[in-house]
Amino acid sequence: MARRALLLGFYSIGGQVLLLRELVASLNGDELFISTALFGWLAAVAVGAYLGGRQRSGPHWLFLPAAILLPIMILATRFSPSLTGHMVGEAIPFAAAALISIAAMLPVGLISGWLFPAITRQHMETQTSIVRVYLVEGIGAFVGGAAIVYLVGEWLSGLQMALVISILMVAVEYVPYGRSGIHKLRRILITLIVLPSTIFLATYLETYLTDLQYRPFSVLDSFDTHYGRQTILGQAGQQVLLSDNNFEAVSADLNTAENLLIPGLLYHPSATRVLYIGRLEYGVAELAAKLPGLSLVGLDPRPGLLASYGDTVAQPAIEFDMVMSDPVTFFASPESRRSRPSDVIGFAVDFQSAYRRSGATGTGGRSEEFDIIVLNAGDLGSYKASRLITATFLENAKQACSGVFILLTRYDTDSHISAEKQRPLATIYRLLRASFAHVDVWPGATTLFIASDVVPVEMLPYDTIITRLDSLEYESHFVSADYLPDRLSSFKRQRLLAAVGGTAGENSLDRPELIHQHLLYRSDVRSVDRHLLSFIAYESTWTVLIAAVIILSFLVVSLLGKPRRFGLFLFFTAGAASLSLELIMFYTFQSLAGALYSQMAMLIGAFMLGLAVGTFLSSLIKGRFCGYAALVIMLILSVALRVTWESWALDAEYANRLFLAHLIFLFVVAAATGALFVAATRHYYGGETKANRGIGYAYEIAGSSVAALFTTAVLLPVIGLNWLLTGIAVLIALALAGFIVRR
Repeated sequence: MARRALLLGFYSIGGQVLLLRELVASLNGDELFISTALFGWLAAVAVGAYLGGRQRSGPHWLFLPAAILLPIMILATRFSPSLTGHMVGEAIPFAAAALISIAAMLPVGLISGWLFPAITRQHMETQTSIVRVYLVEGIGAFVGGAAIVYLVGEWLSGLQMALVISILMVAVEYVPYGRSGIHKLRRILITLIVLPSTIFLATYLETYLTDLQYRPFSVLDSFDTHYGRQTILGQAGQQVLLSDNNFEAVSADLNTAENLLIPGLLYHPSATRVLYIGRLEYGVAELAAKLPGLSLVGLDPRPGLLASYGDTVAQPAIEFDMVMSDPVTFFASPESRRSRPSDVIGFAVDFQSAYRRSGATGTGGRSEEFDIIVLNAGDLGSYKASRLITATFLENAKQACSGVFILLTRYDTDSHISAEKQRPLATIYRLLRASFAHVDVWPGATTLFIASDVVPVEMLPYDTIITRLDSLEYESHFVSADYLPDRLSSFKRQRLLAAVGGTAGENSLDRPELIHQHLLYRSDVRSVDRHLLSFIAYESTWTVLIAAVIILSFLVVSLLGKPRRFGLFLFFTAGAASLSLELIMFYTFQSLAGALYSQMAMLIGAFMLGLAVGTFLSSLIKGRFCGYAALVIMLILSVALRVTWESWALDAEYANRLFLAHLIFLFVVAAATGALFVAATRHYYGGETKANRGIGYAYEIAGSSVAALFTTAVLLPVIGLNWLLTGIAVLIALALAGFIVRR
């Protein structure tokens, strides 16, 4: 049992995390689809657990199809945008992406859930068999999570790791053990030969598949960073930076570069120090080289891009600095903006030279304040992007800005401004007005916001703008006297000002509405997206009511019949509450650190280790104490997080401490969940050894799947984090009250 349960845990977390990473990288980096994917995964596991509990066959025949399915589904997930007819870099509609994320998880989740009761059935002589399998599975999951964090992205790709897991499953389950030392040695040698050979062949296979995936572009490089998957494509002499299937930048994109740099100089002509949040190598630094006197600093947390840029992207003849720091961390306090050689890389760059590492030696240097801060907002359909447009971030950025703050969006306001476009624009304008004394807006294909505390930007006459433009030692091609009269015409500006002054939503760490607003803007007028997202975002009462009815239905069903049936609601509560808190930890870590992509396996691993430890310790304690203690601990943690989570944001600059806090919280929540699982098992099964052990497991997974579907994808932007945590506390309190009454 132990060997198979360990394999099950390793396979489950491997399948779950590797598929989630592929989905994030393929579906435009949108973390909402982590929730829908987990819904698909957990629903499939629940069905598999129930079906496996009804069947009487052993687990031996399941390991081979499990090993085959995992790499196949990794490839299917990677090619899912192309298979559904979407172009490279095209934003996939919400409904289509949600269905892709659910479907991608079903096969591996189903067989993973089926394996659990099949393994448990081999040891049904005691009522603790399900607990022992749960314990060992948790240990295997922790080992798998640690292996993925260490290996994937650094040594192996996701596909290679999937093949390693498959080979290990086949080797452990199907290769005869033998009792002699010769047999054992032969087994080890075969594994050592097959594994490297498979990885070697997979490298060539992956290169071929990547080239096939991005045709007609040529793939110059493709790799993972801590913040997502990066691909550098080439076509017609240009290089394109693709981040999680989003077009982030195109080399020598003079139009975008001028819209980022020129307006700030028009409003603040004496500016010399410029901070650009993003990559400088694609046009911005090249333009800065033509603007004498500018001191340029780039702020971006992805050092993995540097080597590839040195080989693929033509570099500008200007010396600049790249600060390798997450923007939220960088602006969190003045101390985080002071020079630290460990995370500042200086570049003396021309068209022939390569990168060199130094201290803060570039002409840009680092300072506590900048004359101009530029943020290219990009696609706001993810929490990682939209977290940069909150009152907290803007207030912190203002403390580092002694002049003008420039925000470039991808919303086109050159012609018609639809209702779906108006709301996110109004939300951004409202946030800027709350942080800065003066805010101006420029209509255009990429709408521009200009804000300042010291420069009265909204009062700048048009004639002054043109005069300052003519005085630049650079002849602008796009932000020019030929184009600006039309772009800044009275009609277009008044129309845009009327739009941004209209109905606005919120966007904060507590209630990140902007992500729903942006997804609704991206939806087609007649598509399912429009109706679904409109219902979720603007019919909040019905949205909350549906979630409440689902939970109450499980409560009512568990109260019918014998008192022991309340154990089913304890299973449901264990799954729903724990996964809700886990997803909230994912959200807060992504919002504050931005590195969920790389650390997700370790966070899930800590959760699974907590499950194992909680299950083990509570199985040693007789009576009902562990059930009471588990519910009380989960209730205290929910209330404590409700009261303290905002102070976590204040400590965002301490990245290591932040990560450790998330690990500890997830571990304790999971330990309490494991104890509650044991209590629910005793409450429902009692002394029965022939009962369907998959029913309790299915109820727990059903609770988890409901939480996955509603928590961060639906309820978080609708009611906010504070009310969401309050609802979780109420659910736990109901379970505690029922446990006391139905004992």
